[in-house]
Amino acid sequence: MKKRIAVLLLVVLCFGMLFGCSGTGDGSETTVNTETSIQTTGDLVTETAGNTENTTENTTGVTTGINGSEDSAKQTLVDNPEVAVKIMDCATDANNGFIMNTYLENKTDSPVVFKVTASALNGKDMHPAFTHEVNPGDSITTPMVWSADKLAERQVTDVEEVKIELQIVSYGAEIKEISTDIYTIIP
Repeated sequence: MKKRIAVLLLVVLCFGMLFGCSGTGDGSETTVNTETSIQTTGDLVTETAGNTENTTENTTGVTTGINGSEDSAKQTLVDNPEVAVKIMDCATDANNGFIMNTYLENKTDSPVVFKVTASALNGKDMHPAFTHEVNPGDSITTPMVWSADKLAERQVTDVEEVKIELQIVSYGAEIKEISTDIYTIIP
């Protein structure tokens, strides 16, 4: 009986993952291009970011262009009065896997938890263990890592597309979901 219940729960979870990762078409899917080109002039290295593009209309809090400032390689996923999430840079490393350095900022007066609830690299389901709490008024830059073992297991050698579902929850006097959106990032 316990085995049947376990199998039934497994089937329900699998269907939940399939439907949860498929996108809803409600305007919450966003594409962000984090491609950078590096030009060397003498001892000076400058980075120029590619175009950022919002693929679905009516998505709020998403930067659709990049200014020419010193942090032009940064890509903004969320920037509202409560929180900010920016992709600083992406790199694939044979030893460490795929790393996406992420800036998380809590603008509220309550602790906020940022969690990746689903993700895929090149359309292949892989999840980083990414859950970070940010204290009120604080910010951190932390890596989002997909291990080299997971990349090898799924036969991913060059990451061309990252899809993440990012859940942001405030844990103040009341628990409040700030955002749950799906983002497509082109490294």
